[in-house]
Order: sequence, then structure tokens, then C-alpha cells
Amino acid sequence: MLVYLVRHGKAEKATAAMRDRDRPLRPRGERQSEWLAQALLDGARDRLPALILSSEFLRARETARILSERLGVELRFEQALELGWPADDALALVAREAERGINGPLLLVGHNPQMEILLSILSPDLAAADDEMKTGMAALVDVPDPFDPEGGGRLLRKLRLNDRSDEQD
Repeated sequence: MLVYLVRHGKAEKATAAMRDRDRPLRPRGERQSEWLAQALLDGARDRLPALILSSEFLRARETARILSERLGVELRFEQALELGWPADDALALVAREAERGINGPLLLVGHNPQMEILLSILSPDLAAADDEMKTGMAALVDVPDPFDPEGGGRLLRKLRLNDRSDEQD
């Protein structure tokens, strides 16, 4: 089973007046999400996601919405992908969708540290620097056994727009 792990695009900084879950994407985060959707469309058709599951935090919702609309893929929201939830709960989502017979890759949109932990669980042979998930980054992992995903996966590719502009990170 192919699984995309996507860390939401670059978001606005937290402020005292705004809850963390309400932080929207910055213009750069929108560009990252648009670029990622196009990169997936330009890639192999058999690697297009069949389903997108996302955190309900605004920055993840906006990232997932852009991907869903551009790719024409169903989007569902999952509390287990929200900030602070353990990686085991996200692994359970992978197993659930495999059991339901998902017909194609699964794409998860979430936050760190969960996305980095997932990547290191699914592909434990990665060097420490290779399991980093920056904002707007996607990692495609081949997971041979989604019912027992720990340690058997292989990182196939990482994707991220590398645009530097005058805009603050």
C-alpha cells in the first residue's frame, strides 16, 4: 500500500488572540499546496491518492482542500491526525482504510511531530536527517503490510516546493 504523509503548508504564526487550531496558511503555504497537487498530477497516475484524510486544524484543512480540489479526490477529516495525537492512532487509520479495501494510495495531512514519527516508524532505516518533515512536504512510503506497518516500509520519494521569496518564513 502506498501512503503519502503530508505536513500542512506554511501557516501564519501563532498569536495570543488566535487559537493554534485556527492558524490559516500563509501565501507560501498555499503555493506549496498548489505545487504539491501539480507534482502529484504530473507523476505516475497509479500513484495519485484515492483518499485524503486530514486533521481539522485550519492549516491542515486548507492544505487538504487544495489537494482534494486539484486532484479530484475525496477528503475526510480525522481527529487522530490533529496536533497532539499519537502516531499509533494515525497508523490505525492506515490499517482501517486497507481493511475497507482502498483502491489506491492513501494521503494523510497532519502536523509534526506526528508526521515525522510516522515516517520513522514506517521507514526505520532512514538516516535521522531523512525523516524530517518540513511544512508543505510530502513523503511517499511503500507500506507492504498496512496491518503491521512498523518497520517494513520504504521511503520512495519526498516532495516539497523549494521557493524562496521575500516573504518571511
